[in-house]
Amino acid sequence: MTVKSKKKKKKWPWVLGSIALVIICVVLFMNHQMSSMRSQLSQNLSTTKLKKTTLEDSISASGKIASASSVSVTSSLNYIVNTVNVKVGDSVSKGDVLAVFDTTELKNSVEDAQKSYDAAKKQFDLKIVQSKQSLEDAQNNVSDAKTNLTKAKENYADALGDNAGSSNYKTRYNEAEEKDQATMTAKQTLSTSESNLTQAQNNYDNTVANDTTTNSKSQLQTAKDNLAKATITAPSDGIVSAVNVTAGNTPSGGSSATGTGTGTGSGNSLFTIQSSSNFIVNASVADYDVIQLSIDKKIGITVDSTSETLAGKILAISPVANSSGNYDITASIENPTAKNLRVGMDVTVKIVLEKKDNIYTVSVDSIVDQNDKKYVVSLDTSDPKNMKRTYIEVTTGMKTDYYAEISGVNLKDGLNILNDPLNKLKTDQTGGFPSGGFPGGGIAGGK
Repeated sequence: MTVKSKKKKKKWPWVLGSIALVIICVVLFMNHQMSSMRSQLSQNLSTTKLKKTTLEDSISASGKIASASSVSVTSSLNYIVNTVNVKVGDSVSKGDVLAVFDTTELKNSVEDAQKSYDAAKKQFDLKIVQSKQSLEDAQNNVSDAKTNLTKAKENYADALGDNAGSSNYKTRYNEAEEKDQATMTAKQTLSTSESNLTQAQNNYDNTVANDTTTNSKSQLQTAKDNLAKATITAPSDGIVSAVNVTAGNTPSGGSSATGTGTGTGSGNSLFTIQSSSNFIVNASVADYDVIQLSIDKKIGITVDSTSETLAGKILAISPVANSSGNYDITASIENPTAKNLRVGMDVTVKIVLEKKDNIYTVSVDSIVDQNDKKYVVSLDTSDPKNMKRTYIEVTTGMKTDYYAEISGVNLKDGLNILNDPLNKLKTDQTGGFPSGGFPGGGIAGGK
């Protein structure tokens, strides 16, 4: 019997196929890895599309609305308060009655003072009448003495037998004051009467000048004033922000002799009224910001609760730091028609230090200094597999903490400017900024 032997199958086609499959897998894997790396690279190299915009350098600070004017309503009267008509938060108008003191004692004081004044006035009027009568009597005595003197001279001339009107008659008439006893007596009487008239005139003048009712009149006026001040009224329109008195009690430290009624003078502060139509803003800024501020600098004010935007300007800057180490500023609100404002509202103050419109700006990190020149990197991302970058020389201008103005002949709208190129390019190992120059890509000049 013949036995046939089996032929061995060739294995090399299977080996080649396996190798090919492995190669294909490796190629696909590498392509996937490269695609992932390119995708990752594209994501890491973030850009900002260049366009003209506005760059603003400003300071922001938190603050509160306060009243631009505040008045303390005071009184130094020390009487029981009968009624208090307002509470904190009430709106009042000028002249509104805020409180009233008990007027019983005050009215009694007015009545007593009136009686004292009336008595003093009666006595004074009597003195005036008496001194005036004495003055009139003295004036009459002088007139009578003059008439008697003339009559005595005529009698002397007549007694010598001369005819009236003759030269001898006139001579005798003139001699009478020296030769006629009756005439000399009449002349003496006239002199005494004139002296008495002078004294009567002086007495009358002194009586009128020395008004003995002055003290009683002053006491009466004070009593009347205190009675009027027992009614405390609002000196101006506004909002009541403090009430320091209650009905049935007396203000401490006062005096029943005097009172201020309303105003900001000395005495007990009964109420505080703040203006409800004239506001200011109080805020504080850090020391590195305050050196950039000045009086009358314009500001923007945003009311946090209403989002209303108002205009204002700086009125005052504190020369010393507050307890928090910041510097207080006071600003006006220059919108007379602003509505819905209340004392104590939170606001955000914006102070623009510098502003430029229609310029190119990039982040500060987008700018690279190289060989005493400044550059930004424009990245062409149209082909993610083969991204091209161009190094554009620029000139910088206005700067803030985060952004800078750039200019250059090769800048245009739409360029993709690489953010933080120095760190990103080195990290991704796609080039860098060695001291010798720029590897790869183009270099565009600019000023």
